[in-house]
This record gives sequence, C-alpha cells and structure tokens, in this order.
Amino acid sequence: MSKNLSYCQAIQTADSLIFVLETTKIDTVKVNVLESLCKEKCKYGEFALAKKYSDDALALAQKIGYQNGIAAAYNQVGMVNWYLQNSASALIYHQKALAIYQQLNDSLGIAYTMHRIGHAYFGINKYNDALVYFQWALKLCKQIKDLPGVSKNLDLIGFVYMNLFDYEKALTYYFEAIKLAQQIENNRLIAAINHDIAVVYEKQNKLSQALTYASHGLSLAEEIGEQKLLEEAYTGIEVIYLSMNNYKEAYNVRIKLDQLKVALSNAENISKIKQMQMHSDFERKVVSDSLQFVNEKAIEQIKLQKQKAYTYLMMFASIIITILLIFAYRNYHKQRVTNKILKETQQKLIQGEKNAAFGVMASRVSHEIQNPLTFVNNFSELSMDLVDDAITATNEAEKKANLDLLLSNLHKINEHGKRASDIVKQLQTHSNKGTAQEFFDKAS
Repeated sequence: MSKNLSYCQAIQTADSLIFVLETTKIDTVKVNVLESLCKEKCKYGEFALAKKYSDDALALAQKIGYQNGIAAAYNQVGMVNWYLQNSASALIYHQKALAIYQQLNDSLGIAYTMHRIGHAYFGINKYNDALVYFQWALKLCKQIKDLPGVSKNLDLIGFVYMNLFDYEKALTYYFEAIKLAQQIENNRLIAAINHDIAVVYEKQNKLSQALTYASHGLSLAEEIGEQKLLEEAYTGIEVIYLSMNNYKEAYNVRIKLDQLKVALSNAENISKIKQMQMHSDFERKVVSDSLQFVNEKAIEQIKLQKQKAYTYLMMFASIIITILLIFAYRNYHKQRVTNKILKETQQKLIQGEKNAAFGVMASRVSHEIQNPLTFVNNFSELSMDLVDDAITATNEAEKKANLDLLLSNLHKINEHGKRASDIVKQLQTHSNKGTAQEFFDKAS
C-alpha cells in the first residue's frame, strides 16, 4: 500500500513539474524543471521519458547559453545512459559536465559529477578508476560539508571493495556510511546501505545477518516507494531465501516483485493519461486565452482608430483655422497700409491744390521740399516693415537687429524732416519780406 501511495505522490510531483514546464516563460526555469523530471522518471524506471527530458534540457540550455544548466543536463543524460547500462556513453557526458563545473569553480557540481564518473567506471568494470573518483568525491564532499554526499560516497567505496572481494573493508565503509545516513535521517540512503550490507553477509554465507539487514532495507524501500530501490530490496531478499533453501518465501518475494512491476506499469499508464489530459486542458486554455486576446486586441484597435481619426480631424481643423487667421491678419495689414497711403495721397492732393494757387512759386516750393519729403516717405515705409519684422521675429538677436535698423531710419527721417522744416521757414521769411523770388533764384 505504501509503495503505491509513494508512487502516486511521485506522479503528482511529475504532474506539477509538467504544469510548470508548460506555463513558465523563463527558459532557465524550463531547463531546471526538465532536469527534475528526468530525475523523477529515473527513480521509477521510466527511462524513455527520462531520456527525452534530459535531451530537451540539454538542447534548451545550449540554445540559451545556460552553463550550469548545460553541465547538469550532461549529468542527467549520462545518468540515463548508465541506467540503460551504456556506461561508456555515460562516462563521456559526465566528463563534459565535469569540465564545465571546473570552469565555473562549482565545488558541489564537481563533487556530484566525480561521483557519477565513478558509477560510469564501475559500469565498465574499471573498479580501481571508480574507486579513485569515489574517493575524490568523498574528499570534496567532506570539504564542503555535504553530509549526504559523504554518506553516498562511503557506501560506493564499500560497494567497490565488495566487488574486489575485500568484504571486511567493504563492511567498514558501509557501517560508516549507514551511521552518517542515520544521523542525517536519510531513509533512502539507509535503505540502500542495508541492502548492500545484506549482500556482503550473503556472500560471506552469514544468511541470518543478511536477512536482518535486507528486511530492514525492504521496509524502508516500501515506505519510499522508489522502483529501483524496491527491485534491489526484493531481489536481494529472494537471493537470501534461495541460499537458505527457503523456496516458499523466495516464491512469495518473487510474486511481490512481479506485482510491483504490474502496479508500477498501471500507475505509469494512469500518469500518462493524466499528463495527456493536463496537456489537453492546457491547450484548450491557451486557445481560449488566445481568442480572448484577439478580441481584446480588435476592440483596442477600433478604439485606437477612432482616437486617431478624432486627432486627425482636430489637427485639420486647427490647420484651417490657422490659415484663416493668417489670411485675416495679412488682409488687415494690407488695409492699414492702403489706408495710410490713401491718407498721405489725400494730403498731397490738398497740398498740391494749395501750391497750384501760388502758381510757379508753389511749383518751386514743391521742388525744393520734394527731396527731403522723398527721404521721409521712403524711410517711413521701411520703418513700417521693420516694425512688422520685429513683431514676428523668432529670436532676440533678430528682433534687436530690426530695432537697430528702425532706430537708424528714425534718425534719417528726423534729419530730412528738419531739412524740409528749414526750407519752409526760409520760404516764410522771404515771403514776409517779399523776397521769395530771390529765395528760389538762390536755391536754383
């Protein structure tokens, strides 16, 4: 019951990870989730899925240049190959991971990868090489105070010595490993080490002791519910019962082992169905969200088009009004100039009529004062233009230049006005004396 419950919990864990994978938009998170899924699937013997997740993690990590992710994915790919008994390929991937972790100076990553390289060497029967890497990993784990890592590597060193038939040394490492595992309350390690101790005792034909450790290991394995752990525990007890010639118990254990495989197969099928259902629900949600997004986008686009049309209309109206104001100002300015010119013309006509009354004298008077008046008129008109330019000037420098010219024109107007005034005064003086003719003769 407990092993089925544990497996169901594992399914829930995997489902949660898949949900995160399908919903997250952060690539580094996706890489980490894919690696976690690979580990979960390896625990329960689903190596095809584990390989897919590890390959996907490696491809994505390489695509985004996520170095920690690349190294971890290499280790996951190597671990899957090791489970599939392809230790030579596993070794290649673990060595690639080790190179990256050494570049990153990641002590924990280095220790774990050395541990995995030891597994790979053991898988190709290079026990001495395996022993070296397990010892290096042990030393590094002690330095960084990774207690689970210390316990695991002690157990693996014992495992190598067992395969080298040095059972006493194997047991020394096993007992040290299990003591530490108990201190840190790592039941999975305790279960695995109990199994390993049982194997040594079975090889030494100490079957009673072997059965005690194997039974304790099986009890913990059933609580944990991990397939590889359970299979090792059941298989170990079956071997012990066979060595004890207790075929009935050996048969019962075999039945339980077969039931375990069937139960795990059924649970795996249920997991796949749930995953398919979750994926289908997710796709439906994506479609629904996409349609809602499209509708909202369309409404927003219509509002934006209306707003643009209103803005363009206001801009057009502003331009028309500005043009009309410019035309109105120009017409007003032209009218003012016309009126001024008309008034000056009227004054000239009146003056001309008066001068006509004086005959030749008036003609000569006009001749005398024509030059200064011409200057006055010309500079007056220029001054009016300068006033307009000063009003419409866009900067202070331009405005000052126009005002300076205007001041100069005013001085010239004043100068020629005085000149005309002097001529009139002289004419009045000669007129009063009756010597006007002399004035014109002198002037000519």
